Amino acid sequence: MPQLSFDLSQGVATVTITNPPLATMDPDTLYELSEMMPRIKADDVRALVITGGMEGFFIRHYSVVELDQAAQGHQRSRDRRPVNMHDLLLEMENLPKPVFAALNGTAMGGGWEFAMATDIRVAKDGPYRFGLPEISVGILPGGGGTPLASGLDEAFALAINVRRAGGNPIVILLTDGRGNVTRSG
Repeated sequence: MPQLSFDLSQGVATVTITNPPLATMDPDTLYELSEMMPRIKADDVRALVITGGMEGFFIRHYSVVELDQAAQGHQRSRDRRPVNMHDLLLEMENLPKPVFAALNGTAMGGGWEFAMATDIRVAKDGPYRFGLPEISVGILPGGGGTPLASGLDEAFALAINVRRAGGNPIVILLTDGRGNVTRSG
């Protein structure tokens, strides 16, 4: 079953990521997005919105099961070419059109790294968590989160201080293209 869906309306493409039951990202998610990139880059797409398809989750995190299997050298066999997450996020970050993350829920680890590769983040208010919790146990983010969260600014603070976005009905996080975030509500 596909994890990503694509919808185009009035020049705005919406990619919805759904991977039940845990709302995680895995190699199939990366492959599907990679295969979708030529369509996203088409001239009739003026902006891209990426959102989660499961209640309360944007992307929970990268699949811990997949990471454990990879660490043990037991990756499941696929007929698909492998896709490097860092390369894919750089490709998305360098799109010549605005890319929005509609954060409709939790985005941790790889999910937050994915969100940081977008130009604008809009977070739904709720008890959601955003950040890179692997840092708290001494593990560097593996999908590109370290350069995306560079600098001692709010982007870095959000990355290392896992907390909920709250207080306002909507929290808008804007980047300046270097991972620096300005928060407005």
